[in-house]
Amino acid sequence: MEAAMAKKLISLDDAQPAGSRLPAAVRTDLNATYAPVQVMNERLSLLDPRINADPTGATPVNAALQTAFDMIRDADAGSVFVPPGQYRIARTPDGTDGAGQTYGAAIWGGVFEGVGDESHLFLDPATTAAAQASRFYPIRIGTNGVATSRPLTIRNLKLTGNNAAIGGASVMGFACRHDADPLLHSDDVTVEHCTIVDTAMPIGPTKSAAHTDPTYFHRNWRALNNTIRTTSNKMIEFGHVVGGWITGNHGIDVYDGPQPIFYCQNIWVDRNYVRYRGTGINITQGSSGIWVIDNDVECLPGAANSANAPALFFRTEPSAGSNPATRNVVVRGNRFANTQAHTLRRAVQFQARDEVTSAKWERLTFSGNDFDGDVLLHDPTNPAKTTIIDVFFDQKNRFRRSVVTVPRATCAVKRVRFRDSEFDQAQTIHASDMKFSGDVFTGGVTLSASSSGIRGTVEALGAAVTDQGTENAVTAENVIGNLAPDAKLNPATMSGLVAAFDADTLTAGTLTSWAPTAGSETAALTPVSGGTPQIGEGIFGGHNAVTLSAASSQRLTTGAWGTAVPNGSLTIVAAFTPNAVGAVQNYFAGQVNALEPLISGTAAKEVMWRAKGNGSGFAVASPALATGTPTAVIVTQDGTNAKVYKDRTSANSGTAEAGSAMTGLRVGSSGSGSTPYGDMNVAYVAVFNRPLTAEESGAVMRWLADRYVLTLA
Repeated sequence: MEAAMAKKLISLDDAQPAGSRLPAAVRTDLNATYAPVQVMNERLSLLDPRINADPTGATPVNAALQTAFDMIRDADAGSVFVPPGQYRIARTPDGTDGAGQTYGAAIWGGVFEGVGDESHLFLDPATTAAAQASRFYPIRIGTNGVATSRPLTIRNLKLTGNNAAIGGASVMGFACRHDADPLLHSDDVTVEHCTIVDTAMPIGPTKSAAHTDPTYFHRNWRALNNTIRTTSNKMIEFGHVVGGWITGNHGIDVYDGPQPIFYCQNIWVDRNYVRYRGTGINITQGSSGIWVIDNDVECLPGAANSANAPALFFRTEPSAGSNPATRNVVVRGNRFANTQAHTLRRAVQFQARDEVTSAKWERLTFSGNDFDGDVLLHDPTNPAKTTIIDVFFDQKNRFRRSVVTVPRATCAVKRVRFRDSEFDQAQTIHASDMKFSGDVFTGGVTLSASSSGIRGTVEALGAAVTDQGTENAVTAENVIGNLAPDAKLNPATMSGLVAAFDADTLTAGTLTSWAPTAGSETAALTPVSGGTPQIGEGIFGGHNAVTLSAASSQRLTTGAWGTAVPNGSLTIVAAFTPNAVGAVQNYFAGQVNALEPLISGTAAKEVMWRAKGNGSGFAVASPALATGTPTAVIVTQDGTNAKVYKDRTSANSGTAEAGSAMTGLRVGSSGSGSTPYGDMNVAYVAVFNRPLTAEESGAVMRWLADRYVLTLA
């Protein structure tokens, strides 16, 4: 009885004082016989004389780790503590596990913990690629043929896999795989607060793709608040898991983001930061009950040229036959971004691989997401194999680029609903069976000839709704020619925008570069040599502004744009404060010479518009410019006819001698960059390659007044 009880007990570590209960020296190999101990559930240090791990990194610790793991397994209690140090794991044949899978040491339960990055395990970088198995597990959770025996927590450790240095096959992290027996599953595993660097796949369990009975899936896995840097495969992979959390992890330079795959059920993927080179979050192969909440997912510049690189990827696995449906997925409050111009800029994509005969995704709900990239509501790879059904975009999703659709005959997409979503760019819908409710299409929407059964109510601020399809019933509100009397339009969301510069994107201090927030041109405003403008925080109606001093010759220029703006098809929008009214000053102009457009102030405190900077123009006297008083000005030019809106929603109209095309933007000088310079604070400036309509101009003026707390006459 006493011997049986001793088997369940563990000694503490080298922290015990002299004369304590630590037994005499014992063997530290895999066949060690452990002396009786008296204290249950205490930490077993790797520096315990019975374990004797080398903390300097000079010699491998495989055997020491395995000894410690076996001790807590046999005792069915306790934990293993990794004191600060460097612990080398060798690539040896001692841990062969069948099917080309080897490991450094295997753990079956308990607690394996350190103090943070100072407790550092690393795979010997001298390992050659030729020696690599298909998978190598520095620390394996269970083995191929033996599952965990009790709950396991791994925490506060650093693991470096040196996968890139070794090259070749897959160095795992803290991972589990059972292929030998379909009935095996390892449950109640937590990996938290660890740093895992340079592995193929850092965290996760899986089984063979052939294992499909959820009765024997892994249960209750948690990957919490880990930092993961540089992977050649998935950041975190949960395969064949029922009940799991992938929460609060920070993935930097990962190839793929977190992935619930292979029939997973009831998995939360939330509050993760993901910067990827391949794909972002993946959901695959019959998974259901997946919650994707409050993640920040963005494609890195390291993505391959012309890669799909979607930030959210619904796909199948490379398994033949009919793919089980992926269903009941909730995607809420996330940011999915792919703005890399050398990729296909996809935020969301569906894909049925060539191996499958059919694939289905159903009951997908999206709410409050920011999609900065194209959202593909079809399968561009194998559309004929794919069905997408019952998709609901609910409550304030924002689509910054295109929602890409195809005719139903090409891909079976059915019952798609939108409510209160915002579309920043003009959209063209080719699909059928869609419903809209209060969605805002800032750039307008076209229902193509292939569309049918599109219905509902939309707003198309400053744009139009064009119906070329059949049996569509869309009611359009606030379209061109029918804007609400109090409508407000943000210039950055309107069609024809060349460039919009918003000082709220700048940080207080000296201005070196002011990049546009939107528009077809990307050239930044930069100071002309000799000037050092300052950025003032909250100085323009609570918003930032750039201060230009005429006495110091401070002014800005974009240089030449890629495409010039025709002189007869032009709008300039500006919000600024004149700081020296009563003298002639140049505020906004073209970029090359005095033949380009110019907005200036006169000695009579008027706003002067010249379509030709050194030509004739006309002035607007009321409301008059006042030193230190914020003002908003909109000028539209159509041929020789111009309209100037100055702190009001109605215009002064006149004619101006036509000049040259606007080839760029100068702020604070004439088109030739000359005096008299403008002394002013500039909060906002935008240029369009079309004349805004009167109602659009009024709506933009209301937006400026609302934003900057201006009083309109």
